[in-house]
Amino acid sequence: MKADRAPMGLGMRIFLIFFVFTLAMLAILWLLETVFLDSIYREIRIREIQRAEKNLEVMPDDEAFYPTLVKAARSGNFCVIVAERDSVLYSVDVLPSCVIHRMSHYNVAYFSGLARNNGGEYLLRVSFDQEGGGEFRDRGITESIIYTKIVNRGGKELCLILNAEAEPITATVTTLRALLILVTVIFLLVSALLAAFLSRSLSRPLAVLTRKSRFLGHPDAPDFRTEGYREVAELGDTLENASRELSKNDRLQKELVANVSHDLRTPLTMIAGYAEMMRDIPGENTPENAGIILEESRRLSTIVTDALDVSRIQSGSEPIVPETFDLTRDTRDIVDRFSRLTEHEGYNIVCSIPEKEALVNADRMMISRVIYNLINNAVTHAGENRHVLVTEEIRPGAVRILVEDDGPGIPDRELDSIWDRYYKVDKSHARAAVGSGLGLSIVKTILSLHHATYGVESAVGAGSIFWFELPLVK
Repeated sequence: MKADRAPMGLGMRIFLIFFVFTLAMLAILWLLETVFLDSIYREIRIREIQRAEKNLEVMPDDEAFYPTLVKAARSGNFCVIVAERDSVLYSVDVLPSCVIHRMSHYNVAYFSGLARNNGGEYLLRVSFDQEGGGEFRDRGITESIIYTKIVNRGGKELCLILNAEAEPITATVTTLRALLILVTVIFLLVSALLAAFLSRSLSRPLAVLTRKSRFLGHPDAPDFRTEGYREVAELGDTLENASRELSKNDRLQKELVANVSHDLRTPLTMIAGYAEMMRDIPGENTPENAGIILEESRRLSTIVTDALDVSRIQSGSEPIVPETFDLTRDTRDIVDRFSRLTEHEGYNIVCSIPEKEALVNADRMMISRVIYNLINNAVTHAGENRHVLVTEEIRPGAVRILVEDDGPGIPDRELDSIWDRYYKVDKSHARAAVGSGLGLSIVKTILSLHHATYGVESAVGAGSIFWFELPLVK
């Protein structure tokens, strides 16, 4: 099977586009000069004659008419005859080989009739050979333009006959062609150099970033930040941030392996040890030993459940199902359940929630999971007093749930990281702080899906306050 060709590089594509654009512009210039220049010149000359005639129509009919007529004819380089019927009233002869001044009165009447039969104006273009005795010919050196117009001035019907020449521009065309050849050569050279420069300056930073991107997320990844065009600099900053996040994620995953390995190994070892002891040693099959096995099983279940929950929520396989419910009542129920589960361990979970209902529209099960995870996190990191305070605050248009513990607190440098997956502030693997590091990540994911605000306030040695806020249903 024939291998597909590699796509064209950005630099080569820019070079070809710029070079082809230059060739197209030069081709248009050559086409205008060699094909259309003569026609364009003659059309412009005809429009000048027609515009001169319009100016003559509005000239004042007084003693200054003829001097003004002479001035207009000389400035426009045309001859003019003003006639009434067969009588010539004014005549200005400017051209050395004027056609209309060789006409008899009959010819004046003839052109006047042509204009009258043609709706008031008539245009005639003939080729005139100056060496041919003033004869009209189909082809010649100079084209003579005769424009006739019937006008009314002071109640009189006058006939204006203008004659101009479209002189040959062969010499001008030859000169322009020589200049165009020179301009073409210069333009091709300049465009080639400019296209090469632009393609190199645009593609080189991207090529450098492409080579560096192979080390994206590597511990020894290079610095992706670069200077130059704004878009390239922004791409470099984006890659730098991505590399930093990938490295951070890789580090957190390694910490997860260490944390989960320790957290799984410890309960598994205890479960296996106590199970073997109960099996092999008579009299060890006691409720106390069975309780230890049950407690360690719950620890394993919590770790596995957290890992599955965060994977389902972040993958989108668990969609949001919003409904309107009383957040106050649900929070009270969760606190009551937690209190009964932990009171035998000496924990004191205080609920400071008003009786007034707080209706919100959200996924009830997910928000309950948020409250549960925050209380569980507070219980896990509670201090020696084992005191946890759950508070609800009604604010303008919103309700805020706060969970406070009296634990060791969180350093400022780690406040932004505690919401990340696999992150654990306590890396000492103390038994009092067993967990997968996924509880707060689940909280962040659920609240982000609900577009809710959340945060944490903490200081080392002063405990922590985790909170989130949902809009009230009006």
